[in-house]
Amino acid sequence: MLIEFEVNMLSTPASDRPDPSTLSALEKRAIENADAWSTRGSAYAMEHATRPSTIGFVLSSNPLALLAWIGEKFLEWSDEDPGIDDILTNVSLYWFTGGFPRSIYPYRQLFGNPFPSMPIPIFTPWYIHPPTYDFTNTHYRPRPP
Repeated sequence: MLIEFEVNMLSTPASDRPDPSTLSALEKRAIENADAWSTRGSAYAMEHATRPSTIGFVLSSNPLALLAWIGEKFLEWSDEDPGIDDILTNVSLYWFTGGFPRSIYPYRQLFGNPFPSMPIPIFTPWYIHPPTYDFTNTHYRPRPP
């Protein structure tokens, strides 16, 4: 038995949208809100996708930073402002479990590699070059012939 079906961040290209003259006022407002969110409200998702470690370390180092980051989303995205107890409960779950940094890594898969032309380094960091035993990083300098 299907009790609930939830879809997050579902979007369609503008070319696939219905004729605006056939839409109700509520549907038109929903499209306007979606357009506004895609231009002004999705930067957090790109931050999560492109720098999950950075934002994760920053927000897990200070409970006020975490409250500001998550609390702002609760107030911005809710139809009605949630109570302070609801916001604090949710932020506390992330803070006391240390779960926030791990919870944002799926954004990387959702948005893909933002830098497809950049090579991903292969972990072959150091080798010994006889006879001087000079340690050289193979990622930045080629091996000598």
